[in-house]
Amino acid sequence: MKSEAAEILRMIEDSQNVVVVSHKDADGDTLGSALAMCDVVAAMGKNVAMRCPPPVPELYAFLPGFQLINQEEGSPPDLVLVMDSSNLDRLSDTLGELPEGTRLVNIDHHVSNTMFGQVNLVVPEASSTAEVTFDLLHEWGLQISPAAATNLYCGIFTDTGGFRHENTNYRALSIGAELVLLGADPADIAMRVYKNRKLSTIKLSALVMATVGFDCDDRLVYAYVSRALLEKAGAVMEEADGMIDMLNSVDGLVLALFFKEIEPHLTKVSIRSRGEANANALATKFGGGGHERAAGVELEMSLGEAMEAILGEARRMISNPQG
Repeated sequence: MKSEAAEILRMIEDSQNVVVVSHKDADGDTLGSALAMCDVVAAMGKNVAMRCPPPVPELYAFLPGFQLINQEEGSPPDLVLVMDSSNLDRLSDTLGELPEGTRLVNIDHHVSNTMFGQVNLVVPEASSTAEVTFDLLHEWGLQISPAAATNLYCGIFTDTGGFRHENTNYRALSIGAELVLLGADPADIAMRVYKNRKLSTIKLSALVMATVGFDCDDRLVYAYVSRALLEKAGAVMEEADGMIDMLNSVDGLVLALFFKEIEPHLTKVSIRSRGEANANALATKFGGGGHERAAGVELEMSLGEAMEAILGEARRMISNPQG
């Protein structure tokens, strides 16, 4: 990390207008990492703005600096820091046409990262991009403010599923503890992330659970959310985030799949795996990516077509995990 850290610091010091970008379908890690970086860059005396492809999830409105996301910017950027995105497609049209000479830094932890930046700080073994960002700030010798500590803790906390997923390890826990010492409130963050659901979200959960299916001797579990179910629950698609974790709690499963009908011919799929199954391998077959245990893909197919395609490949993967 030392050489990349030094180069990124030099690029920030040589810039005046910096834009920090999070990926579409934003989660706690991309938002927490980006907001923490905004805090740090602003403390360096730079003009900094943050962009996030809409909709920005209101679940994370408690994060310090959230109100600054997608505010109107002044001068065009001379440096862009992309946080937690495995490829440029995940930024949607957020970047637009950048001025000639704008430099791009890629900070991430996805094994499927396409190394699209002029500088690429990608650490697949890290629990989260928030962990990578924490290490980067330590490498710079910077003091982490209580606001940045809160944002980074949220990133690690959510990407480890509340310190429950397989990426929970000594490093994640020890960094979390240090961030608490620096000002993060773990009880408040846990309450806001996991104990602050709308009534419409609970109604939607019930409707989604009614769609659950099992296959391959119950080693494959799947469910879906359609536009019709959203309307029935009075919910928005953002409220379906996290439902893959309910599927992933089934005892004995190998693969969990959750399908979201975004548009009539656009479906997003969240994938979780255990044992010999590889979520990233399944996602990659359809142009997606992520991690070994958690990945996703976006398909230009109807909900039914996407379910048929992904489920077919999932069945083959379970029957022949080495294939």
